[in-house]
Amino acid sequence: MTDNQDGSINIEIYDLREPAQLEQDLAGRGVTAADFTYLPLGKRCGNTRAPALEGDDVGAAGREPTAGDAAARARLLDQLHRTPSYQAIRPKDGITVYPRHIERG
Repeated sequence: MTDNQDGSINIEIYDLREPAQLEQDLAGRGVTAADFTYLPLGKRCGNTRAPALEGDDVGAAGREPTAGDAAARARLLDQLHRTPSYQAIRPKDGITVYPRHIERG
């Protein structure tokens, strides 16, 4: 886990063990809403795992960001990058968490 100058936290997971320790480490950095669960290969979280955030639904369900023309793809990606979830957590060099975009709770 690395603290970045912009206040974000970069997480690289090498072993799918000890999710409670990861949550505790993040809580020590002010991210108290973290909930990590490592699932067996071939399993995925259900749709009720985390509530949808207001502003996350940009009507992209069923649409591939790579489909259509380049301008449409760029508009869709721009919309997705403006969502609250993308502002808080981004898959970049592992997982990058931006605590300033996460409400306490």
